[in-house]
Amino acid sequence: MEYPQYEELLSNTHPVVDADLYSSDWPDNAIDLERKGFLSETVEQERSRIESELEEINQQLEDRTFVHEETVRSLEDSLRTEKEHLETESRPFAPQKRILEQKRRIREVKQQLHIEDRKLWQDLEELKVERRRLRRELRELKDTDLSGLL
Repeated sequence: MEYPQYEELLSNTHPVVDADLYSSDWPDNAIDLERKGFLSETVEQERSRIESELEEINQQLEDRTFVHEETVRSLEDSLRTEKEHLETESRPFAPQKRILEQKRRIREVKQQLHIEDRKLWQDLEELKVERRRLRRELRELKDTDLSGLL
């Protein structure tokens, strides 16, 4: 079957495309709002993660300092005790071997004190570097302009 009138009508028409229906730059476009919401949520999650890590690092700094102070206090007590033993051993005509042994123990305790101080310093420096990195990330995150990302 042929429909000459219908074929003529089709050949003379042009599809009308309403460009506004397909425009994605509307300010109230639902997709843009969804993107902004998603980005805001992502930024908030990242900020929360960074703040949580910062709190953890600050707690570690406090904990490690406390443990170090306790360790140093214990070593200083040992050092005092060893020095007292040396004084009692250093009486006239005391065996030189016991005096030398006591001095060796004192050197070992002093060395251990030095090692503990160095370990704490290194540990705290690593934590402070990490804390500075996280603070920098947090500043950058706060400075990020979400409207520029869209």
